[in-house]
This record gives sequence, structure tokens and C-alpha cells, in this order.
Amino acid sequence: MHRQAMVLVSCAALIGCASVEDIRASSPIRMATFTVEYRDLAACAAHRLQGSFPITHLVQERRQLATVTSISDNGFVRMPTYEISTKPVSQDRSAAELRSFKTVWGTPGADADEFWAAVETCGAPDHRAPSQR
Repeated sequence: MHRQAMVLVSCAALIGCASVEDIRASSPIRMATFTVEYRDLAACAAHRLQGSFPITHLVQERRQLATVTSISDNGFVRMPTYEISTKPVSQDRSAAELRSFKTVWGTPGADADEFWAAVETCGAPDHRAPSQR
């Protein structure tokens, strides 16, 4: 019991135990537009991150939105850490945004660069989308 209390206090002190809604309501820490269909961009990023992070990939066709969300689970607390969202801006272009939990110092988590690198790699003009393989 004492250990669980310490984990919860540490979580609250370091990152405020953000929810997915908190992350979605925050300002993006990275944004860009790519010449890749939005579903392909998210699927590719999910595939690249899957071995390194616990992620979920969701496509909401009606909202024309695809998300890749990382949720950390230390056995006591499940907490979202990053979310990539993609949406179409035209027939063959997509906008991508990365949001992150914030530390008590107001900075994004340490893995933000790795998450964004997956998006940039998948959005590169010479990268083949999953639907094109």
C-alpha cells in the first residue's frame, strides 16, 4: 500500500497524471503537413513506434481523424504520454500534430523527438505508405 501511494504521489508531482482528454486539449508541440493520406501516415507511424512503445492506433472515418496514442503502464497507473493525430487537408495531403504530457517544468516528455521522427519518416516523399505496398 505504501508503494502504491508513493507511485501516485510521484506521478502527480512529476506530470500531473494527465488523461487522454488533457493531452488532446493541449497545444501541439509539433505540426506539419505531408503529401501522404492521413490514414496511411498514422498507420505507418504506429508501425514504426509499435516495438518501442505501448501504442493504440485508431481511425475515426466519420471524423476523418486517425490517432496514435501511447499509454504508459507501470503496473499502478495507466497514463497517456503522447498522441499523434492526422487528418486530411486535401485529397492527397494530411496535417499531423504531436501532443505530449507536460512535466512540472512545462516541457514535453523525453521521447517526443522519437515520436515526431516516426511521423517525418512516414511523411517523406520517397516513403511508401502501407496501402501502396
